[in-house]
Amino acid sequence: MHLYENLLEDCGIADTRSAALAEALQQLHFAISMLDKTNRSIFAYLNPQAVSAAIEFAVIEELDVDLWGDSPTEPMYEIVFEPEFDVNKKDGDNSDTVVNMEDYR
Repeated sequence: MHLYENLLEDCGIADTRSAALAEALQQLHFAISMLDKTNRSIFAYLNPQAVSAAIEFAVIEELDVDLWGDSPTEPMYEIVFEPEFDVNKKDGDNSDTVVNMEDYR
C-alpha cells in the first residue's frame, strides 16, 4: 500500500488523502480476490473500471494481478468480459430506468 500511497503523493495528491485512497484500493483488490471465479466475472462485467483500478493498484504494489487464474506468466491488463447470464433480458417495462449518470440531473 505504501508504494501506491507514495505514487499519489508524488503526483500531487495531499498526504492527508493518499493513505485513504490507497487503503480503499487495497480493500477493493482484496474483495475482488476473495470472489469465486463466477462472481468475479459478474462483478467485472458490471464494474470493469473497478477491476482495472484494482489491477493497477496490484501492479504498483507488486501484488497478485492474476485475478482470473489463467495467466501464469504475464498479468492481464485488458479483460474481455463475457457473462454467463443474459444482461439484455428485461422483466417488464424499464422505460424510466436510469441509463447513465446524466439521468440523475
